[in-house]
Amino acid sequence: MNEKLLSRLKLYLYVFGFMNIVVLPFVVPFFLGNYLFWSPRNYPVEMMVSSLYFGMGLIMIVIARNPKPHQAFVDFLIISNILHALVMLFTAQNMRHIFIDVSVVVAIGIIPLILYPWRVNNFMNYKKIYYKSKLID
Repeated sequence: MNEKLLSRLKLYLYVFGFMNIVVLPFVVPFFLGNYLFWSPRNYPVEMMVSSLYFGMGLIMIVIARNPKPHQAFVDFLIISNILHALVMLFTAQNMRHIFIDVSVVVAIGIIPLILYPWRVNNFMNYKKIYYKSKLID
């Protein structure tokens, strides 16, 4: 496992975990909502998405201390954000949404793939079981 990539992944998990907990559910809807959100605003959907990202942020911060045994969650971060961006791309109402909103969600999904310490050929490969940071075959 590449320790340099692992330390960068830890930083990513802390930074984006904090952003998911503080920025997305609180700062964006209350201070930037009219600029960033699509119109007409759909507050129940905004709260649902915010709650999902809030929970994701909590888990990101918890596993940031030791992400080695949590490969499946990192894979989930990659896949869920890339799929979210694809849905947003096809439902975008104007070019501003494509360039700003979609690109941010793509970045959230692509960065952990770039920092993937398990080697990319192990993406979604769970033949090995991790238990308390020790590899068990």
